[in-house]
Amino acid sequence: MTPRHRQVLDLRCLGLPEVPELGRYRYPAARSALPPHEHRQAFEICYLAEGRQCYRVAGVDHHLRGGEVFFTRPDEVHSTGGRPEERGTLYWLVLRRPVAGRRWLGLEADEAAAWARAMSAGERRQFRGGEEVHRAFDAVLAAAASAGNALGRAELRLAVGHLLLTVRRAAVAPASPGPAARLQRALAWVEARGPEPVRLAAWARATGLSLPRFKAWFRIEMGMAPGAWLTRRRVERAQTMLCQETQPITTIAHELGFGSSQHFATVFKRHTGLTPGAWRQGHAVATTRRRR
Repeated sequence: MTPRHRQVLDLRCLGLPEVPELGRYRYPAARSALPPHEHRQAFEICYLAEGRQCYRVAGVDHHLRGGEVFFTRPDEVHSTGGRPEERGTLYWLVLRRPVAGRRWLGLEADEAAAWARAMSAGERRQFRGGEEVHRAFDAVLAAAASAGNALGRAELRLAVGHLLLTVRRAAVAPASPGPAARLQRALAWVEARGPEPVRLAAWARATGLSLPRFKAWFRIEMGMAPGAWLTRRRVERAQTMLCQETQPITTIAHELGFGSSQHFATVFKRHTGLTPGAWRQGHAVATTRRRR
């Protein structure tokens, strides 16, 4: 993993002993699964800026799409549930639990305790964050890059505090009632065409939007560009076909509109971390084990 794909900072050395880890990854292809782990006496706030990702906590899978926040509380074991870390962009921040009676990230002891109680309550651990959380994370990263003096460290502490308040506001905001009617129509229009190639201009017209407006709208609603979503949907169809059918991989590639089995294998591995053949074999092995 090159530095441009993954960046991890320890803010304790920048004067924030409460923040052992701040990070961002931009994965152009799927990585190996995140194994079960926990953050001792620490919260973790994740923001998926683009893509899709699944996290598992206490046996429950949480499927994130771009623009959503995922939150774990101290000592909670979590992982990707055996799934790969998908291609996309993710930010995360690990925060030590406030110590009773002590200041924390510039907050007075009672203020710190109030924040910890609120985030430890039985509220949603997955919620919409949107551009406000995205900008707040970027501000923390920018402040960390220039925190070489007292003024820079003060700016960093303020940026982290603003991020926490932004996340808190997002956590208590009313949950979305679900996909809007326009989005439902747009997705249904694609599903009705199955493996048929989809032109973005035609998709935009069917949705009632100009192509530029459609691209911007879709990215906000689905957390990824429409072209990227179409590719991911084709990979999902391929996964189903590989599990349910015995036809050759080359035939599946052509049915899904890939120009060659090599191109299909490249795209499939970029999204799943496995080749189509390895995926099919793994599914067969898992099925055999379940039947025993």
